[in-house]
Amino acid sequence: MAEQKYNEVKVAYEDIKQKYGELQNAYKKYFPKVDSTLIEDLLLRSASFDKNEHQYAINVITKTPVDTEVARNFFLEKIDQVPSSYEKGTHYLVNTKATFAFLYDIQSFDNVDKIYGDYEGFTSTVGNIYEHRGTNEQSRISNE
Repeated sequence: MAEQKYNEVKVAYEDIKQKYGELQNAYKKYFPKVDSTLIEDLLLRSASFDKNEHQYAINVITKTPVDTEVARNFFLEKIDQVPSSYEKGTHYLVNTKATFAFLYDIQSFDNVDKIYGDYEGFTSTVGNIYEHRGTNEQSRISNE
């Protein structure tokens, strides 16, 4: 009897693993520039495509420097927030109530390389900052 239960659980595990792989593929298809951890967290905390009550620190890494005035105006127009700019205009950080609609808008720019984020709760705080190190070195997390 124990072996039968073990086999049932093993089959269930394989089924869940397959479906999770399909979900990961959907993330890559629809949000190719957004970190999958951010997508999962946003899915767990939000029941809506364009509304959210939870605060996130969103890090946008670009391939080449972006004029800070252009970035500022984009963020002001979309979320009524002004981002912080780092690494000579290739890294922007904004604390906002992130939504899938907002992430989709950001990733639509060709110059955007990657979007990361951390859950901050119901109020804004400063959490991890993802440092962009260029094309030859992966981004790192810093708690400085």
